[in-house]
Amino acid sequence: LKNPIENEYQRIVREHGNAVHGYTIKDVAQILKDTGRYRSVSMSRKGNAITLPNNRMCIPDVVCCQSNSIEYYEVECGNHHQSDFNDKCNKLKSITQNLYFVTQNKETAENRLKPQIEKWIASCGREQLRFAGVTVYLTSISDLAMQKWSYVFDMKNEQPICIENDTTNTEQEGET
Repeated sequence: LKNPIENEYQRIVREHGNAVHGYTIKDVAQILKDTGRYRSVSMSRKGNAITLPNNRMCIPDVVCCQSNSIEYYEVECGNHHQSDFNDKCNKLKSITQNLYFVTQNKETAENRLKPQIEKWIASCGREQLRFAGVTVYLTSISDLAMQKWSYVFDMKNEQPICIENDTTNTEQEGET
C-alpha cells in the first residue's frame, strides 16, 4: 500500500506549524521574488537551515541571495513568548546584522512585534547592538509589497524610525 501524496497545504502545515504562518511565508517569498532584486529566494526549511555553534539551528523563513549578500526574513504572527522571540533574534544576530521581520498586518506589527523587538533590544542593550551594527526592520506584508518598512530600529535612537506615512524615498531605507 502506497502512502498518499502529500498536498501543498499538508506540506506547508508540516513545515511551518500552521497554515497562516506557512502561507504568509509563501506570500512574502513571492513578493521578494517579484522585486527582481534577488538571484534566488528560498522558503525551504531544509535549504535555509544554518548550523550554529553548540549544535543549535537557525532556520530563517525566507532567504534571499544577491550577488554579494544574503538577507534573512522572518515571518512573525506575534505568537512567540518573549524568551523564544529573544532566542530567535539572538540566533539571527549571530548570522546577520540586519534582522528583517514581516507580519500579516499593521496591527500585529504595531501591537505585538514592535513591543517584542523593543524588549529584545533592551535585553541585549541598545549600545551593544549599535556597536555590533545591528539594525532591525519591521513591516506588514502590505507595506512589504510597496517596498516600505513600517519601523526601522537603527539603535541610534530610543524610538524606531517610523516610516508609516512616508511614501517618499522608502526604497533606500530598506537597502543598506
